[in-house]
Amino acid sequence: MSLSSPHIRRTFVYDSMRLCLQGTLDTAFLSVFLLVAIRVFNAPVSSKAFLATLTWFGGIFSPWLIRGLAQFKRPSTHLAGSFFIVISICFALAAVTNSFASYILLIALASIAYRGKDSILISMYMHNYPSSHRATYFSFGMVLSSIMGIFFGQLTGYALDAGVENYHFLIGFIAICSACCAICLYRIPSEPSEMPPASRKSYLRYLRDDTTFARMELFSFLMGIAFQMLAPIRMEYLANVRYGLQLNNFSIMLLSWGILSAARVISTPIMGKLFDVLPLISNQILTGAFMLCGYLIFFCSQSFFWLGTSAALLGMAISGKFIIHNFWVSRVVSSDAISACMSVHILISGVRSILAPLIGYGILAISSPRYVSYVGNTLIAIGIFGFWCMRKNPAIR
Repeated sequence: MSLSSPHIRRTFVYDSMRLCLQGTLDTAFLSVFLLVAIRVFNAPVSSKAFLATLTWFGGIFSPWLIRGLAQFKRPSTHLAGSFFIVISICFALAAVTNSFASYILLIALASIAYRGKDSILISMYMHNYPSSHRATYFSFGMVLSSIMGIFFGQLTGYALDAGVENYHFLIGFIAICSACCAICLYRIPSEPSEMPPASRKSYLRYLRDDTTFARMELFSFLMGIAFQMLAPIRMEYLANVRYGLQLNNFSIMLLSWGILSAARVISTPIMGKLFDVLPLISNQILTGAFMLCGYLIFFCSQSFFWLGTSAALLGMAISGKFIIHNFWVSRVVSSDAISACMSVHILISGVRSILAPLIGYGILAISSPRYVSYVGNTLIAIGIFGFWCMRKNPAIR
């Protein structure tokens, strides 16, 4: 991998370190927090549904956050680092609480900061990396993130099998990693965060004025809501003994995160390179196909082999999904509107994050995980078809 200047090299080194440490946070939001709620707090269905929304809950507040922070004219990496400091404080407090209400509140606050950073970090990538290698450089850090996710996910399963009270130490470790993420970001040079002079409502005008952006957002919404609807039901299927799997915590984390992360390690460099060289629509369809196949296999299986195979396919889907999430807006809108449109995308992602688990658990309450998968996979198929219809759109770079 060629790093053509000291500026790019410094960004690459410290951002890769940051993404590696962030692997603990990704694992926590996607698996650990829900597993702790199920196995430690014996949370009711309504609380688990709310907890499952928190992965993207902070996106709702993104336009407010970036609009307010842009006024300080601080480097974007410094602003993003401040979010990680807030996250670290929330996790440190969550690590010492025995109250489920406090646990949920602190994770909710952390999630606001966790998703709020995304609209700011895209500015760093746009200024510090050349467009022809942006996803390739980013994907290396994602590989490290996946490796850390494997380690931390399996550590979580082992620690909780040894004693459920060990969740205090696990969340404390996440707090330390988040603080280290902030240090890494403070070491990366960047330009001040800039936003178009408009109110939060005005940012939504891009959905009306730019039909290509609006259609891309619609089909991303359909696939995203399906993914987020099925992700907590997948954990429920693995962890809840009523569905007949009878797995220990180590096996649950292996199937829910370990194998998935291993697949991410292998596939992320490939997906990053494909994003740089293939049309955006091709990447969207490929990612959707992995997602569809993974969930179809998972909810029709009870053998460890097929559950593991589905986890591998979902790992490949997630690697593509993360890269696309961070960069697709830059392929669709003009450069001066990227930050504003990214904030709209994260806002909509926050809305769907609230709806998705509620829909998933609502269907589960009157049926079974397999019927939830039927609904989710139908939405994914519609999203894939929608992207296929846009394959010749000249507005997509």
